[in-house]
Amino acid sequence: MSKCKITNIEKSEKIDEWGILQINNLKDTFFRFDLIDGKLQLDTSFFVNKEGEISEKDLSEESQLYKDVLQALNEYYRNVPVIVFKNKSRDDRYLASSMDEGDCNDENLDISLDNIQSGFMLWRPDLQTPPDQSDVESLRAGSEALKKHVRDRYGSDSAVSFDVENWLKYYDPVNIVVTRDQFDYAKQLIIG
Repeated sequence: MSKCKITNIEKSEKIDEWGILQINNLKDTFFRFDLIDGKLQLDTSFFVNKEGEISEKDLSEESQLYKDVLQALNEYYRNVPVIVFKNKSRDDRYLASSMDEGDCNDENLDISLDNIQSGFMLWRPDLQTPPDQSDVESLRAGSEALKKHVRDRYGSDSAVSFDVENWLKYYDPVNIVVTRDQFDYAKQLIIG
């Protein structure tokens, strides 16, 4: 467990902006961090805002302070809130991210909670804000746009498996928390 405790953290939804965090006992000190390809990176500089005077200082990756702050950041991001899709008619069965990841012993290829890393998941870019119904609606809108494009191009009889509207007939979106390892595995499956 880290000697540092994060007392304030802000992460922009914009990909090209650093997040900022503060730790206990250093209330006027701000550290910059980022999530790059799912990996936490702590900037080697920090700044102090003392009575309106801002000064930037360097921080060695070898220093104990750098190691403690990075460890606190990793602990903060240890678990990730996500939405998964739970089968409406069967307990402990969830939508798999693909046929390849599905349970071959299940008629719908649904997976159990024990294998949730193989499930289809939604998450927020900051990996800490729980996703909500607006994220499901965004997914549904993207699915509808894809279906329209495919059917306009290849005909109205074209099959589209990425059909969130159809998924929602059989699955309920539910919020859960997964470990960072489960999340990393699922992200690889979904994003590649």
